[in-house]
This record gives sequence, structure tokens and C-alpha cells, in this order.
Amino acid sequence: MIVGHVVHRYGQLSESFIPDALEALERAGVESWVGTLAVERRDTYPYPPDERLLVCPPPPLARRALDRLLGRSGTERFAGRVAERLRPHHPALVHAQFGWAAGSGTAVARRLGVPAVVTFHGTDVTVAAPGDPVTRAFPAIDTAVAVSDFIEGKLRDLGYGGHVEIIPAGVRLDRLPYRGEHAGDGRLLYVGRLNAQKGLSVLLDALPHLDAGLDVIGGGPDRAALEAQAQRLGVPATFHGPLPRREDVLEAMQRASVLVMPSRAMPDGQAEGSPVVTKEAQAVGIPLVATDTGGIASTIPPDHRADLAPGDDPRALAAAVERLLGDPAAAVARARRARAWVEEQFDAERLARRTVALYERLAP
Repeated sequence: MIVGHVVHRYGQLSESFIPDALEALERAGVESWVGTLAVERRDTYPYPPDERLLVCPPPPLARRALDRLLGRSGTERFAGRVAERLRPHHPALVHAQFGWAAGSGTAVARRLGVPAVVTFHGTDVTVAAPGDPVTRAFPAIDTAVAVSDFIEGKLRDLGYGGHVEIIPAGVRLDRLPYRGEHAGDGRLLYVGRLNAQKGLSVLLDALPHLDAGLDVIGGGPDRAALEAQAQRLGVPATFHGPLPRREDVLEAMQRASVLVMPSRAMPDGQAEGSPVVTKEAQAVGIPLVATDTGGIASTIPPDHRADLAPGDDPRALAAAVERLLGDPAAAVARARRARAWVEEQFDAERLARRTVALYERLAP
């Protein structure tokens, strides 16, 4: 089966789950072609082969201005170019990643006369509103995929009335060896974007209540402000920036004692959909402290969800961390259970087979 995927920017460091999913689909018998405006980090994400990357960058500004005068939309122009390049390969359907690409993906599918699938991951629906471009694409979607029950609820709130499949973002377990039963180096670890929604500022406010240092991996618009906050608080936080090599992030997870995910829900609706970091941490076996916001709970074993900390509460976050640091045996037992949960629920190979089954129902 050949499937055309539409991703506005392919290979972004924060969206490793997309190339991982396409590789898993390849192993499950799906040949993926990707229509995109731009490609990033080709060295990090070498799949798919170059001949299956259909890069259609935006035209020069003068051309875009002329198109606007003539009433031609950028979405339709991009969709036309992708469809033209996909047509000779006869894809069975088109699958758009993120609601941002829903308009483009459904337009490509319409031109090719095939079904359209759109996966919604998080902010693409949590900050959307009725009448937005994301919601205007709803009638043309044959099946929506939501990465968690939380995201399905947001889709329904926006008025989507079609069929929804829950298929979370998976992780490559073969790349995430379980670290065994050791307590780590006594330090905390944060991995993620440096922006308000990810909540690192809350974790920094929690550090004065803890006898532990913090390693921060990630980049983003708030880095300077967060470094200034750490300096003002006098807390032992080391900012390493983004680490594009997966091996470096894995090594950090293998060393640290606790990974903390302090995400919060924002006033505009931003919240986690089905975060990959919690799954990767649990697969590796590093004890995890996270907040009960958005779709985070769905990535945690049901028997651990009562221990999730409330968002935006530094003292509660510190208490949750302290409980794990103070009881290494319990932390190891939790980590073992969490690894089993990830194997059951988030193995990329299993999720690829579920995705193929969806494709076959839509385009037998």
C-alpha cells in the first residue's frame, strides 16, 4: 500500500514521532511519500528516501502577492503541487499530520479522489476555535485520528462529528533499552521545549525545596528568561540546549534519578496531547514525575495516576519528586511497571499495525 503524507515541516526535532511512525509503517508494509513545505534535520531523520520526499516550498513573495490578488490560496496551491507529484504513484489515501495540515491534506485527497485521514496531536486543536482553518477542514476528513481521549474531547468540543480513532504517538522500544534497577546520579532531568506551557519555570520554583540539581535539555523562546530565573533563585540548574543526537538524550535519561515533566494548561487552551517524553522516560526506566494536565495521564499506568502533581504548583511538584528520591526501592518498582505499560500501549510497531488496519478499512 502507498500512502501520501502531508506534513508542513518534516523532520522537526520536537516531532520525532512522525518519522518514527513512518518507519514503523514501512516495516508494516506501507510505502510512505511525504509532501512538505520544508525538510529539517535530514541527518537525524533519514527516512523516507529522498525520492519520496516531495518538497514544495512556498513561492517568492511577489508570486504570493499576485496569488492573493487573484484569489488563489496558499493551501490550494501547495495541495495542487503535492497532488501532481503524488498522482503517478497512485496512493491509496492521504494522511495529514497535525490539524495545521488538515486543509492541505484534504485538498490533496480531493484532487486524487482518495480518502483523507488527519491526525490531531495537541496544540493544533487545543488552541483552535470554530471557524478556524483547522475546523473548516472537518467536513472533508474521512477519519480523524486523536492521540488521546483528551484530544478527542477537544475535537468534539470544536464540532467535529465524524469518526475518531484513538492512536497515540508511539516510541521505538528497540532504541530505548531499559536501564535496569539503579538509583541514578541524584540529579533531576527535564527534556522539552523551553516555553510557558511546558512549565519549566514551575520546576525551577520547586528546586529550592529539593536537595538536587537539575539538567535541562531543550531549546525555545523562553531560554534566556528561564536561565535568569534559575540564577535569581540560586538553584543548581544546568542548561544544555537542544541535543539533536538521540543517543545524547538517552544517555542523560540513563544517568539521572528522576525525569520531571511539569507541563501546565495555558489560558488559551494549550495543553499536552500525548507527550512522547513521558513514554520514552518510562521505557528507559527513569522514575517519572509529571503533572495531571492535558493528556499526560493517558501516558501513565492507571495505578500511578493518583500520584500526578497538579499543574502550576511548585510545592506539590517538589513533594512528588521528594517521594521518589526518598524511596529508591519504590521508585525502581514504579519504573519497572511503567516500562511494561509502555510496551503494552505505545510500542511503535503495534501502533503501526493498528494504523494499517485503519488504512485498509478506508481503502481496501
